Amino acid sequence: MSTQMEDNLPFNLEQYFSRLTLHPIIHGDLSPSMPLPKARSILTPLTLKPAGYRKLREMHRFDLSTKIVKYFSKHEAPQDESFRSLQVLLENDATSPRDHAFSPYVINNFPNLENLLYRLFHRIQGILETTDGNMHNWSFQTVNRPRQNPFETQSLHPVLFCRPGPTVFKPTSVKLVILPLCPWEFTPQDFVDFTSIGRFDDTVSTEWQARNWVNADRMWAHLYDTCLDCECPYFAVTSYEQWIFGRFSKHYTNAWFSPVLRFDHRPVSVIEMLVYWIYASFAKEDTFNPPNRASANRRPS
Repeated sequence: MSTQMEDNLPFNLEQYFSRLTLHPIIHGDLSPSMPLPKARSILTPLTLKPAGYRKLREMHRFDLSTKIVKYFSKHEAPQDESFRSLQVLLENDATSPRDHAFSPYVINNFPNLENLLYRLFHRIQGILETTDGNMHNWSFQTVNRPRQNPFETQSLHPVLFCRPGPTVFKPTSVKLVILPLCPWEFTPQDFVDFTSIGRFDDTVSTEWQARNWVNADRMWAHLYDTCLDCECPYFAVTSYEQWIFGRFSKHYTNAWFSPVLRFDHRPVSVIEMLVYWIYASFAKEDTFNPPNRASANRRPS
């Protein structure tokens, strides 16, 4: 445990983020049963647009761990009390009584997960605003899109990091699209499938074939449409226990994405990756920049 003197020493953002990690969730007694290990889930039905126009010619997986550690090591952490208090809040979240009836880490349904992610994004918002004053005009917003079928049980309401617009359905300047799913809706095996695709082309799919896509295919189609509608190439997909970060090319013909990151991933934590990915969406200096077409087959640095 750090001494008080050590806690008062200046430190950089990498050291700050190294102290923060996500706490494991507990599947409550009322939560649906998880599929067997290495089994796919029965994904909540998605209302997808007809097949025929989504075409990702190349899909590249990257690992930015070394780059991110170097990036945040060069940036000093703010020394004001409000920034330090964010760390305390996150640490208190992680040590809250797990057997408490109202623990945010007990997940029985999608609203429980939504609430937990809201708490996390609220903390992230504080970190962003403290490290960059320009972030005060941006926020995380859940977009509860109207359903075509009022009885539809689809729970995939995207969370957007955006500049708020005139209505919740029309934010402006979306920088990051986050698709949350419950762990039983998109299992670890589904995440593995999602990152194992090297090409996604539904222009050759018949409607019958599209109806028989595996979960990973359907999620790529849903993600493609959501990002295209929001005019935002940066994305994240998460069940809280698993995370993937990525982005599409300018014309949505290529995609780059991270390997699957567990909630307790090291050396780069999910919190650190999320902040970095938002920085990248603003094209901050020395953050991720997709390779040009001539070097598209090389792993991005």
